[in-house]
Amino acid sequence: MKNKPPTSPAIAASRRWLLGGIGALMPIVIAALSADFTTFFENPKTSVVMGWGIRSILLFIIGGFVVYLHRNLQDDWQCFVTGIAAPALITTAFAGKAGIYDPLQRVDPAAPTDASLLVPDAPRSPWFDRAARTFELASNPVHDQWLKKLAASVEIRNARDLEETFFQGFIRGFFGSNPLVAFVVLDGQVKEDDARLVAASIKLLNRCAEKGGVRDANLKKLAEKSAAFAQTDTVVISKRGREGPFVPLIMFADPVTASKYADILADVLTSKELIVARRSQVADEVRRKFEVWSGRRVDARTVTNQIGELVMPTCAPSA
Repeated sequence: MKNKPPTSPAIAASRRWLLGGIGALMPIVIAALSADFTTFFENPKTSVVMGWGIRSILLFIIGGFVVYLHRNLQDDWQCFVTGIAAPALITTAFAGKAGIYDPLQRVDPAAPTDASLLVPDAPRSPWFDRAARTFELASNPVHDQWLKKLAASVEIRNARDLEETFFQGFIRGFFGSNPLVAFVVLDGQVKEDDARLVAASIKLLNRCAEKGGVRDANLKKLAEKSAAFAQTDTVVISKRGREGPFVPLIMFADPVTASKYADILADVLTSKELIVARRSQVADEVRRKFEVWSGRRVDARTVTNQIGELVMPTCAPSA
């Protein structure tokens, strides 16, 4: 009768827990060696380190606990591999939080429409259209009233106000979530009232676009189909407090929407810029390029009139 080979003794519970916990931390180590490292530690702060540390502790506990329950494991390598697999679903969910949008997508062109159903082939010069729209705006004072109301609601901020909050930093460290933020930059203004006027005209344009009260078919389509369009935030950036110069920024939560919006404004404004940055980099990006933006200045009334040409005179946005 053959003797059975002796079986290896089971590994101690504390050793299983330690090996399982180390294995559970391997996804974080791999992330640190890959491009995801910049997502976590691109702009390290206390809140980011706290989030990353709590995530690591939770993964260690989960991995260690799962391996601890496997009392029949008799090999260190088995404990380690089991620890890697234990929190796999959780780490996969974390990785899914760091999705990146492609800011280079373009809006689908809208179907051409006839300018006139009665005389579709009648030639009309651009200056005639511009003069007609200016007359419509001048003959309807409703928009001027709305511009005054919206100008009073425009926020004056500086780069510090755009920095990542403590909660956002914690979420970045815990989930690896550092989304792209985009903003369209308009030329600077010397006076605060002029900058408020330009920003108010953008607010009026966007609110009318949501109600379908704009002339541009692509802008209507963007407002109708993009849920992120409603998250547009127009602010004025100053260097310190309320000291000039002042730069209007149109901020978007979705870079794709911002890119499409910038393309639409390109037909109206000759000078504007699209900036896409990680949320943790927005403040630094504004500081770095503020002097360039504020140095490019145009007449506020001219910009307001150009933007106003897209708004239908009958549009009365809600408060």
